[in-house]
Amino acid sequence: MPIFALRAKGQVTETQTQELRFTESEAAEYLEQFAGIQINPSSAGALVEKTEGWVTGLRLAALSMRHRGDLDPSLLDPQVDVQNLMEYLFNEIFSRQPPKINQYQLGPAFTSW
Repeated sequence: MPIFALRAKGQVTETQTQELRFTESEAAEYLEQFAGIQINPSSAGALVEKTEGWVTGLRLAALSMRHRGDLDPSLLDPQVDVQNLMEYLFNEIFSRQPPKINQYQLGPAFTSW
């Protein structure tokens, strides 16, 4: 049955992009639970803004926090854009993995990270 027919019958649940993004309070709770570190609301808000609330970016930040024991203040710098933030977090996480894991996760083209 075509999607428009299912919509007309009320048999489709649609999720909008905004509904998948974490709010500041959800992000703070997630980061605290995952990293085990208390995070202040302004830092959580800045991370939500930088990651646009997407869980992948928040998870990478939490992994970094778990390893460092706190949130790297440079992540909250207004000059750091989303691309730089994601690059930093990927490098932060993957640099701690054994070469064999990096080769598997990233493939041969990315082992120089």
